[in-house]
Amino acid sequence: MNLRSLCCATGSLVLIPCFMAAAEGVSSSNSSAPKVDVAQATQDWTRIYVGARPSVSADGKQFVFEWNDRIWIAPTTGGTARVLAAGDNSRDSWPVLSPDGKRVAFLSNRMDLENLFELNLENGNLRRVTINSNPPRPYAYASDGKTFVTTVTRDHADDDHASRLALVSPTGVETVLFDAMASEPTLSPDGTKVLFTRGGDNIYRKRAKTFSSYAAEIWLYDLQRREFTPVVRNKTDSRSPLWAPNGQGFYYVSGDGGSKNLHYHALPPANSSEEKKSLDYKADFAITNFRGDNVLQPTISADGHTMVFRQGFDFWRLDLTQPHPKPEFILLHPDAGWTPHLADIRNRWYT
Repeated sequence: MNLRSLCCATGSLVLIPCFMAAAEGVSSSNSSAPKVDVAQATQDWTRIYVGARPSVSADGKQFVFEWNDRIWIAPTTGGTARVLAAGDNSRDSWPVLSPDGKRVAFLSNRMDLENLFELNLENGNLRRVTINSNPPRPYAYASDGKTFVTTVTRDHADDDHASRLALVSPTGVETVLFDAMASEPTLSPDGTKVLFTRGGDNIYRKRAKTFSSYAAEIWLYDLQRREFTPVVRNKTDSRSPLWAPNGQGFYYVSGDGGSKNLHYHALPPANSSEEKKSLDYKADFAITNFRGDNVLQPTISADGHTMVFRQGFDFWRLDLTQPHPKPEFILLHPDAGWTPHLADIRNRWYT
């Protein structure tokens, strides 16, 4: 399998120089988000609270996400969300949009055991990709629009330490990339490298500023040289990497400062000295500055212009074409024709 041909992405540029010029001054707050009454949020079905696992389209105009055991699609500017492929008593989760925006992959137990499915958004056809008692978790499509970038647990204890990175073919055939603990994979635009999270625990947990040997780290694996390199290792969690489309750096979630926020990390040029390639290479800065709840599960459009993530009860949007991107709150309501099956689903899922 040619990873370069499978995973080569767009060459569109993100305006990184603008971010770098304002590295110390970028700030954001959640002051524009509506106040949330927790008791209301657990009973109110007219507004979407605590969605999970967003995946944004290539042009940044819409995104899919998980809410109340269903997969939904909505504009990134907010408004009405529409449920996709609802099953009578199934739990659907982990949605990922294809590069062309015409299909969505997700996990579902609609055929008894949970497995990987793919829904065609144009004609409504649904197909089962895998038949496995421990299915792969999808994180993205490769740029061929057919291969799934996933994590799997095989021949190990069933816990996070057993997670391995794997490519899954359209017919469900797995190719494990390496035999080492890894999660949250993201393939480089040229298909030669993969960034991933190593270590850490529950993404919703806040850690103190003091050093933790279990803090999540971000590593890079060169698929051609078969070499591992630690890229971000801090006293607090560093996780959820997302390549910038130009391949010269990546976004990630950092726990520095107490609350987890979005950062950008520039990689040293390939011809840099070994000293600059080390962890001492300083080109890392914050993009958001939330206080309180963590930034979770960021996703970036293929053109590099739009990012969607969750913070607090809601989803937020960042316009990365702006020199000083400010998080924009996304207000979502479920389609008026949707009725929750209270006996079969739970109001909130944390995955």
